[in-house]
Amino acid sequence: QLNPLGRFWTSKERPTFFRYPIKLSSVESFRSFSCAGRENQLYPDLASNCYNYFRCLGGVTYSYTCKNGDLFDMSSNECRPKDDVDCPSKPPTTEKCLHQPDGFYPDYDDDCASYY
Repeated sequence: QLNPLGRFWTSKERPTFFRYPIKLSSVESFRSFSCAGRENQLYPDLASNCYNYFRCLGGVTYSYTCKNGDLFDMSSNECRPKDDVDCPSKPPTTEKCLHQPDGFYPDYDDDCASYY
């Protein structure tokens, strides 16, 4: 069976079929995760509170976003309604993000050593 990149799946790499459509997500989330040295499987994007997730295949990272406000559920390997999903570790919320467009900002309180 051909995958979206035109390569054949092996039985070990056969994809999980999802109840909800998925699409490629933002480049910023993609940059924050690497599949180098990881197993061929799906991983939640904790930085997005599980709205995004990654697929590792042969060390290559593929990034996806759940539709309709759903979250990626590690136990079922699919996007599910957010009330049914417990994201393992959600980043802390901060007042600094109020009234800011989506994106990454340098943390001036930390001499720009980190971002939020």
